Amino acid sequence: MNHVVDKNTYKVLNKGAGDHLEAVHLGEDIAIACSNVSLSRVGICRTDNLDAIMTFMAEMLEGSAGDMRGILRVRLVGGVANEVSRKTLENTVMALNAFDADQDIVDIISADILGKPHPAGFQLRVSDGAVIAVE
Repeated sequence: MNHVVDKNTYKVLNKGAGDHLEAVHLGEDIAIACSNVSLSRVGICRTDNLDAIMTFMAEMLEGSAGDMRGILRVRLVGGVANEVSRKTLENTVMALNAFDADQDIVDIISADILGKPHPAGFQLRVSDGAVIAVE
């Protein structure tokens, strides 16, 4: 089952809660694809709103214990080479840095953004956090 994440929203799923999260028709949007490596939890956030990103990341982290370094693996996907996407990316990275607060909780492992080759959308597999391109 696919759970679609629309613009200005986010969704978080635990292992077994569904097959895929999906973000399509990204256009100028920058999507945050996140997996919690200790809890088998994944999520996609499609907004650059600071409060929404902070809430999303807190939900991704909720229930985690032990060594927290790099526990949230983040991929940034989307955007085009224009000012709107640049500003969206800037706001997104600022929010991720504010959430992390130099604790090394967030590990940005890839960024397919701003004109770099990236799909029009993607699926995030709940079972293992794999990203699958959707054209």
